[in-house]
Amino acid sequence: MPGHIYLSTKMYAHPAVIQATPAAQLLWVRALCEMNRTTRDGTLPREVVRGLEREIRTNAAATKSLLRVGLFVDRGDYYEIPKVAGIARVELYKLGPSGTRRPGISDTVRHAIYARDGYACVHCGSGDQLSIDHIIPWSKGGAHHAGNFQTLCMPCNMSKGARV
Repeated sequence: MPGHIYLSTKMYAHPAVIQATPAAQLLWVRALCEMNRTTRDGTLPREVVRGLEREIRTNAAATKSLLRVGLFVDRGDYYEIPKVAGIARVELYKLGPSGTRRPGISDTVRHAIYARDGYACVHCGSGDQLSIDHIIPWSKGGAHHAGNFQTLCMPCNMSKGARV
């Protein structure tokens, strides 16, 4: 199930990233990218898991650094990569109610939505880091047309998730 990894240009100014070692930063970005390779059921392919496990074991200092700054969370049997608002977002394609993959939003439609919403987040009014959001999420059966789109800044969009 392919998707996208979005890393903010402000990533290296984030306190957690600043405190992590350079090797830890690379391991964290690699782990984020590997999360993008999940299968339809949301699991990682076995070869990806083996590669990440090997890298985490061989880079114990980097792993320890990520745990210390909170970019990895030890859950006993596995490491979790928590959402870090404003610096990284993983977007995996989800299948809609009809079993189809969500289509992309053309630049023309995207700019029309931004213009309609005054080039500002409809929740907080920010004009920074704008994105297009489904009002009724695609994963919950929401339509993929302009009437179901709204402009949100990345922090508001990330906090909204798949809620209406």
